[in-house]
Amino acid sequence: MSYAAFHDVSQAWDSGYYHLPFAARLGGVLTDAEYAFGTENAARFSGFPLLGELLQGLLWRLTGRVQAANFVALLSVPLLALSIRSTSR
Repeated sequence: MSYAAFHDVSQAWDSGYYHLPFAARLGGVLTDAEYAFGTENAARFSGFPLLGELLQGLLWRLTGRVQAANFVALLSVPLLALSIRSTSR
């Protein structure tokens, strides 16, 4: 596994704008009273598929490190390759 994935937090604008706040809410790191979404993010939260953010939030809560959210994306790459391989047979 990559050391950077455990050490660094993504600097992409969408991570801090909605991915991590959604993960924090779904994972129980923050409540809706502690971090209120604006109108646009509330609409995104209601409309996005949130499985990825749920997994990120759970890893964040289990480890106590926001950086653990990176592992959802990192682990999805080999899972995608395995999925493609199994469907191509």
